Amino acid sequence: ITRQRLRWAIKETNRQRHIIKKLMNLMKLMAPPLTGLELLKTIAFITSTPGELDKFEKAINEMMERKITPPASQRKRVILTGISIPKFGEKIIEIIENNGGLVVARDNCTGIISFLDDINADVDDPILVLAEKYKHAPCPMQKTVNRQTIMLDNMRNDFSPDCVIEVVWQACGIYSAASQFLSDHIQNTLKLPYYRIEVASSMNTRKIAVQIRKFLSSLPK
Repeated sequence: ITRQRLRWAIKETNRQRHIIKKLMNLMKLMAPPLTGLELLKTIAFITSTPGELDKFEKAINEMMERKITPPASQRKRVILTGISIPKFGEKIIEIIENNGGLVVARDNCTGIISFLDDINADVDDPILVLAEKYKHAPCPMQKTVNRQTIMLDNMRNDFSPDCVIEVVWQACGIYSAASQFLSDHIQNTLKLPYYRIEVASSMNTRKIAVQIRKFLSSLPK
């Protein structure tokens, strides 16, 4: 590993980050050309195949005419916040979107905040800027409550959500404590309907699906 190779890798990762942000911005449209689950899988594919960035850029430019089924007009636009649990994250989005929702944005450690800031490759020691970048990890546990409320405020303005669904891991007492403040902010300041999902080491997907369907169907049309 040399400084030159690190600088090249940083620039490639910045380019990858720009493509992913462009993809995420499509969810701001009232009729986005992909679902939240498709977005999550596409991002995973982009980050695991860095040599295909040209193809991804072309595909994004060509997908504007694509339609999702059921259409966005028949779904509730959802911001998903809270803890991202690898074992359950994709499944929760799938449950939401199979029960009348459309996840237009994610405020968690694999969501928008992961791709906001570029890394400056033109420095003497790229290892230092990499360390500084990842010292401020996008984990909800490391975000101040104030920073998270600002993120939610911006997402409300950008993505026109109908509601916010929060995922809380029962074993994480520190995050659960902050969750109450965020719940109050979402409901009282942002004036958005709010639903909280608590998951443990196992998840009753059928029960969660019934609860989410009930919550989403209760929202104004």
